[in-house]
Amino acid sequence: MSKFTNQEQQVINAALSVIQNKLSQKNGLALPIEMQNYLRIRLACDKDEWLCAMFMNNQYRMISFQRLFRGPVNVSSIMLRVIARKALELNAAAVVLCQNHIEGDVVPRDEERELTGKVRDALALFSIRLIDHIFVSRKDSYSLAEYELLHLGR
Repeated sequence: MSKFTNQEQQVINAALSVIQNKLSQKNGLALPIEMQNYLRIRLACDKDEWLCAMFMNNQYRMISFQRLFRGPVNVSSIMLRVIARKALELNAAAVVLCQNHIEGDVVPRDEERELTGKVRDALALFSIRLIDHIFVSRKDSYSLAEYELLHLGR
């Protein structure tokens, strides 16, 4: 994909700032569509696939967005430890996992569903909730919570 012009990049940065402010406000949990819009703007045009996390406080306000792993998902104990450690370092009460699918199909693969269940279970040991796992592409998004699939793996 070609680079954005300076003007286009300014518009993108302004949109990210507005949405990030909304996600961090005092009103608590953002609407799923707001989170999906933020993640699509933030990740959809990346050339690499990323597993990221939005760390939330106990009122479901975003504390931090972090890119954690680049490349295809590979469920490992190291990955689980990194996610849990970041959540604990930030004193997060909840986490939203997010991934961009550069090929465009946002429906989660089996290994991504497996990861979701393992991350949910690992975070639960520390009383941290996994509230969603959102997949984005340039044109679409998919929320496991929205489709009531977050309980998979139990």
